[in-house]
Amino acid sequence: MLKNLKIRTGLLAVLTLFVVALAGATSMGWLFAKAADEAVDDLNRVSTEQTRPLYETQVLLLRTRITLVAAYLDVQAGRGAQAQASVDQAAKISERGAPALWRLPTRAQIVGSRPQTGGGSGWHVQCLCAQH
Repeated sequence: MLKNLKIRTGLLAVLTLFVVALAGATSMGWLFAKAADEAVDDLNRVSTEQTRPLYETQVLLLRTRITLVAAYLDVQAGRGAQAQASVDQAAKISERGAPALWRLPTRAQIVGSRPQTGGGSGWHVQCLCAQH
């Protein structure tokens, strides 16, 4: 059967095979690039959502520290009433920061929405705890 095949037909068949392989590789590349882009966007969104309470808490902690330094300087200067007012203000600021601390992410998070393998109907939960 291959004895009757002309060289031009054989080269055309090989070229067609390479074109099909190139088209398949290109389409798979586009699909995987799109999936990777969506995964990076999801990672960025989750990272932003989880770090926002941390930054808010950091700002409130710095404000508390500055207010306590002002109270210390008032005590050193002999202004007890102003020092007590600064301490009260620092306490109010730190109370505002406490709810932000509780919004920080916990150690075990649902990190994906892929179904469990093995026929389960639940969601896969990955523990972020140290596994040593």
